Amino acid sequence: MACSQQAKTLSHILLACDIQTTGRLVFGMVYDKKEARTKFAATQFRPIMDHWLEAMKAADGIEFDRSKDTVNASRKQLGGVNSIFSFASTADASLREGKSAVSSELAGWSGDWLLEEERSQWPLGAVDVAYRRLDNSAIATKPVRSWGTPGAGLGVEKEVRAAEYHFYPHGQCEECGEVYPVDAFGSLLKPFERTDAYGQTTIAHVSESHRPVEWFHHDPENPVGSAYFACPHCEAELTERSLTQARFKCLNTGIRLRDFLDGLPKDIPSHRYRVALHYGPLLRASKINLAADLIRNGLEMADARDWVQQGLGHPTAPGVNALTLPILERAIAAPSAPRLPEVRLAGIDQGRSGHHTLIKDVSLPLGWQSMPVAQVMEKAVR
Repeated sequence: MACSQQAKTLSHILLACDIQTTGRLVFGMVYDKKEARTKFAATQFRPIMDHWLEAMKAADGIEFDRSKDTVNASRKQLGGVNSIFSFASTADASLREGKSAVSSELAGWSGDWLLEEERSQWPLGAVDVAYRRLDNSAIATKPVRSWGTPGAGLGVEKEVRAAEYHFYPHGQCEECGEVYPVDAFGSLLKPFERTDAYGQTTIAHVSESHRPVEWFHHDPENPVGSAYFACPHCEAELTERSLTQARFKCLNTGIRLRDFLDGLPKDIPSHRYRVALHYGPLLRASKINLAADLIRNGLEMADARDWVQQGLGHPTAPGVNALTLPILERAIAAPSAPRLPEVRLAGIDQGRSGHHTLIKDVSLPLGWQSMPVAQVMEKAVR
């Protein structure tokens, strides 16, 4: 999981090339929509595979007989070994009422590896359906590789939360010597106490509308233009050397990625590891003040959720009107209204959070007809 423009797709296409050429295994690369499959399978995978094959021939003299290979939008054979290109949009449960759970695009093929492109854009439940394509995998652990920018709770970040190992780049401050996550949350945006509409106080790095609130800067008269990346321990400005020498370290266990990889068994492991790699924008090379550019984006974008997800590489939290477990628990424990409500409101959220229905009953105060509107709203029981 990462912010946008971090070569996520390139790294996974290179893995796919290795799977098909060196491993001689079948991979299934599943995109979110048909349009993405049609576009990227031709413009991204095929040119990279061509270069990969040229490099194999130049370095080791390895060539493949491709005279009988089938190449089309959904199948690209190499020396008789398939690669499958599919899409998940037709697996949306809301479009499949009365039909089988699996869509036609996610049926009729088997693979050894599953590669999930832009996982946060998939319909709910499509991942479970796609996983069935690995039932006959030649690899007992049925490997799955997902990538994408985070969403609003049910995207690729859901897989990250369930991972045993969550690796994030860590650097060492040259001023105080402390090791820190190279993360915009902490090294650009300062933590602060945020109180929501229900009186709950939490530690946050952005406002409820996903805007920057407090950040490191040199000049109080120009806080945006003088923004900088700082050590979250001593607040010293981070050097380019400190950032570029960052290495992946697990947020859950503290183990470094190099040590974790060196400790894996040489053959196929009997245990199925769940590993997440997560990185944000601070490792980008930039000829401008990247910290100031990020803050400016967060203040000016029409929808700051995209800034948090695409720009900072973090999922967004539900807003103040979203239903959470504590809110539901308080509603269950609240006393019932003494009479039938005068008003019943209902709404449906058809966004990434699913298809949730909210029904709210409103009991107006006695004599509300003669009250000012503001007083009615204040005394109404919801």
